[in-house]
Amino acid sequence: MRALGILLWLASPIVAFAAEPFGRASLAETTQYVPGQQIAVVVEVFAPDFFTSPPQFPLFEVPDALVTFSSERAQNVVQTVGGVQYSGIRKVYAVVPEQSGSFTIPAIRIPLGWSNEGVPAKANVVTSPLSFDVAATTQQDVVFAASGLELRQSFDRDPASLRAGDAVVRTVVITAAETQSLAMPPVNVGLPFGLKQYTKPAKLEDGVPAERGETVSRRTDTIVYTAQAGGDFDLPEVSYPWFDVDGHSPAAATLPAIRFHVSKSERGSGIPTTSVEAKYAGPQADLAIIASTFSVTALLLFGWWNRHRVVALAKAIQHAYLASPGHRLRQLQRMIRSGDAATVYAALHAWSREWNFATLSAWSKTQPATVAAEVIKLERSLFGGGDDVVDRRALARIALTASPHQPSHRDALPPLNPPLLRPTLP
Repeated sequence: MRALGILLWLASPIVAFAAEPFGRASLAETTQYVPGQQIAVVVEVFAPDFFTSPPQFPLFEVPDALVTFSSERAQNVVQTVGGVQYSGIRKVYAVVPEQSGSFTIPAIRIPLGWSNEGVPAKANVVTSPLSFDVAATTQQDVVFAASGLELRQSFDRDPASLRAGDAVVRTVVITAAETQSLAMPPVNVGLPFGLKQYTKPAKLEDGVPAERGETVSRRTDTIVYTAQAGGDFDLPEVSYPWFDVDGHSPAAATLPAIRFHVSKSERGSGIPTTSVEAKYAGPQADLAIIASTFSVTALLLFGWWNRHRVVALAKAIQHAYLASPGHRLRQLQRMIRSGDAATVYAALHAWSREWNFATLSAWSKTQPATVAAEVIKLERSLFGGGDDVVDRRALARIALTASPHQPSHRDALPPLNPPLLRPTLP
């Protein structure tokens, strides 16, 4: 009996020490999937006691599918296994299959740090592979599935108010749940006859707040139309096909066709001369001509005698104009609209230094929120390795109301040797 008790006592710490980190992967829901539908893959990592460094969840590849991280934040979970309490972290992946067939989520290797009896340790957990099938739909050309899709458009001005040479900006926004913005195909707006058309790079957003605390994905397409001549023009009807995962059926969102009239540009009719001719008609015409000639001659003689002063005054006026904040701001705005990203960034830095700001970031905090946001996008596009699209028009809306940063140098104590306000007596 004594030997048996010793063996049981020795076995108990072995069981305790056998507790190690582990990971698992699962599908958020088991249903019939279709091409283009976002499939949530839930990956959980557990460690006894607590983590000393968080798990490093990697992206993985699945042939013929788009794999990204879901917009949901990682969650902390707790689970008890065999009497041992485990701390866990849950991460959700979004997998979007591009076609029908069988798909396999590979084994995912996740490094982490954990506390092994109070001693920091490193480990790697590996999840088991997962498989799922994607069924074919009745419309094989629709490779986009979502729920609650909305399609809307707006114009920056009334198209009916256009004149030849004017431009109008059309914004088309797609909003949907249970999908990723990268999976949203572009809107086919067609090519209207007689209008020049320019499409800006799409703006993709995920995790956009919606009702009841939910989030959606959004794609924004911006199209600029220019009418070179007057006439009637038609923007064709837009049909956006998609697959409704709630109703499990194909659907299509539409925008109505729009017809508008562009007026011809009005040419100037010239300056009327009847009133001028009537004013100088009659016997006073000669006196008016003589007086005008005398005035012009006097001005020319005065300018000749004082030509050096006139030239100096003109140069001073020109220098003051070129050095004025308004003129330099207009130059900067032209640079922002037409220059490359690196040149614009350097010009903004120079502008912030002229206003005595130590950094571009400090200057941008005194500007409107739209300008500050575009400065951040510009820095990300240059140095962050991202593909942020900078809105040049928004970035150019720089305000002159910001005061230069001039730190105060007032001393806490009066000077030891203050200057005398009056001469001392001999």
